[in-house]
Amino acid sequence: MSDASGAVAAAPSAKGAGKSKMLMLVAAALLAVGLGGGAYWFLVMSRAPTGGGDGKAAESPLPFTVAVKPFVVSMAGSDGTSHFVQLGVNLQVPGAHAGDVVTTILPQLQDAMRQTVLTMKSDDLQTVPGINKMRAAMLSQINEALGEVLGTKRVTELSGGDKIPVVQNIFFTTLIVE
Repeated sequence: MSDASGAVAAAPSAKGAGKSKMLMLVAAALLAVGLGGGAYWFLVMSRAPTGGGDGKAAESPLPFTVAVKPFVVSMAGSDGTSHFVQLGVNLQVPGAHAGDVVTTILPQLQDAMRQTVLTMKSDDLQTVPGINKMRAAMLSQINEALGEVLGTKRVTELSGGDKIPVVQNIFFTTLIVE
């Protein structure tokens, strides 16, 4: 009888082991599905645009620049001699629409830049403080010309606020003094 009772005792444990194996397989399958769904959401859904919200990106937009063809100005040096100065600049504006407007009235802005350069001496362009002085004067003259041509209301719309200039910075791409 001891054999029969041993066989009876072994049968329930084999049945319990089968259930625990099945339970572990189901748990592993659920874990794999959960991990796969989480990976899908992280990789695909988190980058998809949402229908709600204000539509603005979390990052600030990259600056937009308008390239101005290099131009040559004859200017006096401190010793009275005449020097040729070639300037190439890029104008930083708030966005593409402002860039289109600036491009449309570029001849007036180039004239303002030329007039500003003529007020300086060629020696001023040999030092960093002199170049920065010219940059500040050019920014002032360009934004003043924009205000005269476009009017205050349109300048405010283009710049995104009152007292904010349309042309925010000038980058010299070419600066040659001969």
